Amino acid sequence: MQTLEVPNELARKINQIADNSRRRNYDVIIDLLLDRLDKEEGLDFLMKLSEDFETEGDELTEAGMLIEAGELYWRALSYLMKAVGLKLGFQVASYQDHYSLIEFLAYKLNKGSLIVSFVNAERLHGEFHPRPQNREEFDYRVRHLKSLLTELRNLIVEFQS
Repeated sequence: MQTLEVPNELARKINQIADNSRRRNYDVIIDLLLDRLDKEEGLDFLMKLSEDFETEGDELTEAGMLIEAGELYWRALSYLMKAVGLKLGFQVASYQDHYSLIEFLAYKLNKGSLIVSFVNAERLHGEFHPRPQNREEFDYRVRHLKSLLTELRNLIVEFQS
């Protein structure tokens, strides 16, 4: 991650919006940017964000910071799912939207494994809400997450051809 200098009033307003919506500052900025990008730029932006979060999750996993890594992995998945939703014309904003999209894809593609992978990946994010897991469970869930990321990235490529 990088630091961005902004005027105090802008930082205050972003913080206020983030606090009121219980989101991170960069999520507020990402939404503002997505509103300004055309569909293809938005798709590319979301896919690159997903890759960035996945890489940062890998780095934190290497450092043994599993709770923080799990959150970044969830963000990698969430932004990729937003990209899939953008491509399909679905809005993916809430947890229920994420789950509904995965159910829809599992049904349309006849791949129930998508739901299994999603539920396991979600538990990486859920680590911020006390559900302790050991390293073995964490690694198991990361494997499901990575499998799901790969499937969704391949799906987006298929959509583009």
